[in-house]
Amino acid sequence: MISDRQVVPESHVSHDRFFMMIFSAQRAWNRPKYTHTFATFVKARSAATDETRTERGTEPALKPCSIRGSNLETHTVSWLAANKKVCLFRLWPEPGYNFDLATSLEWALSVQSRISMWGPFEIKPALYAKALVQKARLESGAIQYKVFDPGFRPHSACSCIHGVCDIDQDHGPLWTWFRYGESASRSIAVYFLPWVIDPHQNNRWVMDRLDLAKYPIIYRQLPASEFANISGSNWLDSATPTRSVSEASPTPEAAG
Repeated sequence: MISDRQVVPESHVSHDRFFMMIFSAQRAWNRPKYTHTFATFVKARSAATDETRTERGTEPALKPCSIRGSNLETHTVSWLAANKKVCLFRLWPEPGYNFDLATSLEWALSVQSRISMWGPFEIKPALYAKALVQKARLESGAIQYKVFDPGFRPHSACSCIHGVCDIDQDHGPLWTWFRYGESASRSIAVYFLPWVIDPHQNNRWVMDRLDLAKYPIIYRQLPASEFANISGSNWLDSATPTRSVSEASPTPEAAG
């Protein structure tokens, strides 16, 4: 299962790669009360320089003694009310809690919502670092939870959606307005595309390492038309990417 555990660093030089998965939960009849947006960021730690190409994508080579998931460090941004109840019309913010990936997936199943996922995408290290900063901020106790958060975001409270998209505010905050569930999560996946190294790369092996096959996750793809909105033809051109003008402005988990 997916649990909280610190991965012990290797004593020799590592060749780290970073990945992102964006999730949504919603019922077929999309009611906000049963929706959630969350994201998991993965650091693949490997001392090997070789890679193995499989039908599940290009996988970092592991030492013979490695077991599945032992070289992955994961961090999840999953901001919900601490009582796990989505109260739409609450006047004031309430205590929030940043749940891990397993708890988030189990919550979706408990309210009979379907789970969708965009990714895994390989991302630039800077976005992974930003995700850790946001995770620490949410877990600091300074931020509360509120579904409708204008006037509170980003300083004192935010929704699950803004908890994820506020990871990157270099070009201003993303406003999803009346999107929620799959629509909101898809918008965030598009918003983060400038940080993706190669959106066409197959990284399904990350899901395998995290043992996600036991969950009824629907794998979603972004249309190719979204890729054309990213400035420049080289996905690796800069550490801080740019977006088209049309776009709106830690204890890790580890698989075992």
